[in-house]
Amino acid sequence: MQRAFRLPPLFTTPDLLLIVGLGVLTVSAYSYRWLKLPCPGRDAGLQLVVQLEKEVVGRYDLASDTSFTVDGYLGPVRIEISGGAVSFRDAPCPQKICEKSGSISRRGAVLVCAPSHLLARIEDPLPPRENRKQLDSMTR
Repeated sequence: MQRAFRLPPLFTTPDLLLIVGLGVLTVSAYSYRWLKLPCPGRDAGLQLVVQLEKEVVGRYDLASDTSFTVDGYLGPVRIEISGGAVSFRDAPCPQKICEKSGSISRRGAVLVCAPSHLLARIEDPLPPRENRKQLDSMTR
């Protein structure tokens, strides 16, 4: 009697364990990024810089919760700092895209209200390393 031809199984148990493990690792890495968990020391001492066209109109510390108004091209725009995150609250622009864009809290992040010619960005108050007057290290 002849044996029927049978295909080998597509995945073995170690293959499935590897795939599931890599999936769990990937999901946990992305969820950590999405949750924006605070990292001590990395985002300490950041400030918000608000610009109207190319002119800086204000610098605000992210450590203090505050709300303030900046006169934009179309009218006043209210900006709120709460829990180290910055968001546009009341803007006179017609589509309110800047309000819908949410909040920012990390170095280098930018919020823009294009109709009001307003830009808010988070930066380190210290100048870039190459512009500092102090020596970082010296070798011989």
